[in-house]
Amino acid sequence: MLRRTAKPGWYLVEGKERYWDGKKWLETQDMSEPGWYEVDGVTRYWDGDSWQELDVAWYEVDGINRYWDGENWLVGEDPGWYTVDEDDFYWNGENWVLEQDITDQDLEEMTSQVEEAATKPLKASSSNEDAVPDSTSANNSKIVINSDFKKALEIIKSGNSIFITGNAGTGKTTLLRHAQATVLKGKKAVTVAPTGVAAINSGGITIHRFFGFTPDITPQEVKNQYRPKKYLKEIAKLDTLIIDEVSMVRADLMDCIEIALRRYGRQKNRPFGGVQLVLIGDLLQLPPVARNETKQVMLEAGYPSTYFFSAKCFQNQDMPCIELKQIFRQKDIKFIRVLNAIRTDIATLADLDLINTRVVSDKEIRADSSYVTLVATNAAAATINSDRIAGLKADLQTWKAKITGEISKEDYPTAEVLEFKVGAQIMMLVNEYSTTGSIKWVNGSLGNITAIDLKAQEPSVTVKIMGSGVTERVKVHTWEVKRPILVEEEMQFEVIGSFSQFPFTLAWAVTIHKSQGKTFDKVIVDLSSRIFAEGQLYVALSRCTTLEGLKLTKPVLMHHVITNPVAVEYMQNKLGTVGEDLSQLVNARDEDGEIVQNTVTAEKPARSGSKWSLEEDLDCLDLYDSGSSINEIASKYARTPSAILTRITSWIIQSESRFKVQTSILAADCERKGMDWNPKEIKSLYELFTSAKTVDEIVVNLKRPAYEVANKCVELGLLIATKKTRSLIESYWAAH
Repeated sequence: MLRRTAKPGWYLVEGKERYWDGKKWLETQDMSEPGWYEVDGVTRYWDGDSWQELDVAWYEVDGINRYWDGENWLVGEDPGWYTVDEDDFYWNGENWVLEQDITDQDLEEMTSQVEEAATKPLKASSSNEDAVPDSTSANNSKIVINSDFKKALEIIKSGNSIFITGNAGTGKTTLLRHAQATVLKGKKAVTVAPTGVAAINSGGITIHRFFGFTPDITPQEVKNQYRPKKYLKEIAKLDTLIIDEVSMVRADLMDCIEIALRRYGRQKNRPFGGVQLVLIGDLLQLPPVARNETKQVMLEAGYPSTYFFSAKCFQNQDMPCIELKQIFRQKDIKFIRVLNAIRTDIATLADLDLINTRVVSDKEIRADSSYVTLVATNAAAATINSDRIAGLKADLQTWKAKITGEISKEDYPTAEVLEFKVGAQIMMLVNEYSTTGSIKWVNGSLGNITAIDLKAQEPSVTVKIMGSGVTERVKVHTWEVKRPILVEEEMQFEVIGSFSQFPFTLAWAVTIHKSQGKTFDKVIVDLSSRIFAEGQLYVALSRCTTLEGLKLTKPVLMHHVITNPVAVEYMQNKLGTVGEDLSQLVNARDEDGEIVQNTVTAEKPARSGSKWSLEEDLDCLDLYDSGSSINEIASKYARTPSAILTRITSWIIQSESRFKVQTSILAADCERKGMDWNPKEIKSLYELFTSAKTVDEIVVNLKRPAYEVANKCVELGLLIATKKTRSLIESYWAAH
């Protein structure tokens, strides 16, 4: 028996598809003859008796070439080349130009387009959030499938593992979604991420949920006691594991993943169970979260750092790395260069002087409410948002989310009880497209609430989107929490829970951590609260599309620039660049709008990035003890000086009691961080090294981070290798 439904859509009635418009069935007499008809914004073919089920293929619809992808008709955004079903086709603005239809005018336009850019992403002609995988720009700027994208896609398609990295705004998320929809289509692939928000953004599931890990899981526990819970069958059939935001995955958790796949994957007892890894993230943005005591225990357990690449499972694996170099978010070459200098911890005072031209007074900050303020802590964001919403005269409105199934609080994409008023500044949390495929707003778009109607049959909030100035009705959005399942040997996802709420959050202020991955045209970076995490300043500044759109509450000082030297060294070794030359190739435009390329690269030492060995570690220590300089050792072993210095330091400090204890002083509090050492400081270091009982005493007196002090002590020969140092090295390699 057919139950009446108020929801418009297609339904199977007595073996035939029929369309219900919410009030009545679309009658067959409405179609006078066989042909193409538009129903609910989607063009379908009526053969005179029933609606034809369309295969994924090209069709000629009323004289227009169209491609049906199984759900939508695909169209181009602007004239140019696009990838359709892994082949390139040209969209002339109105029609797809197939080979037999090419005109002289089309050929001229196509040639100019090929010279200007490579393949662009597709849009769907009907509403579909995943149809346009471009979440990198608040202005919906086009993302080209450039040579880096193509290289990465080729490796993914080949089945080999890969680490994909790149600056903020280079399209890492776009590439992930494009790969999911193309080269990984048909494979048993699962996307996981370290946090719930990251998992939802990437269309995946958290690492802990997929593998059934407890919060305090250890590699030893996975070896002896662990067994997958819900996803045993899916793990056993897995072809590809995509880990998004891998920069925030701890090394010990990566080892847990490897052991779980080795035990329960499709090829047992092989590394990662024979599963292809696609790792995506920027190590120079936000790091893994770990308390000082956890870092100390990890160090003693043989992990040189908390980063994923320090996992024991990677010690004998050399995974190819592709760096996405073209930056889409910013266009100003000067701004890009300064951001990259901050990212790689090579910023000069001149670089900071340029950024500090954007320092403004409190009066100027309050004069324009269209800016989003980025702050270091949740408390600071809550204070600003509470003050601003309390200052609005309109009545406070609330809306409680509808939550079903399995979803934990830390995975909520916005507040369970959302508070807002007319006049409130908000940030959109999803992408939304019209039925014609045009953009309404993207994840990260800012807007102001102009009207609220919560009593209607379909409650809505009217928002004026900043930038476009267009007013849109925002309805309740449902985020689905999915889990992978096997259906007839095919990997599919089933919905296990949902979170229904208006897709926005108050956005006079948001935390820097929550802003990662988002793009804003107008940003205030509030430096009144302490910058405490590696990469935090870079993430905050790089959210803004232009230098002119940036405002600072206080000047950026050198000690605000915090990076992890271990992460920097790994990136240098992987990419074959050192120091300032890590600025990479970026495409930007000068004042006349012409593309400018910065192609300065350093010559890569022959063994840069190569695996270390027991013999090389011991030989480096012997040379160091015999008085050889860091540069001499680097030259002999064809490695970068920074790699040699970091390697020797990491071993020696483990046998030096003062440096083995984790310092309690943050690099952000060290005013002379990153500055050149002067003779007076070096003299003080000699004196303090003799008298100080803890590394904190040296750090406080010199106002430098502990790792800078340790490196300088090694350079000066103050720290020496002992029998204990060599024993530690031999024990480490015996375990690997």
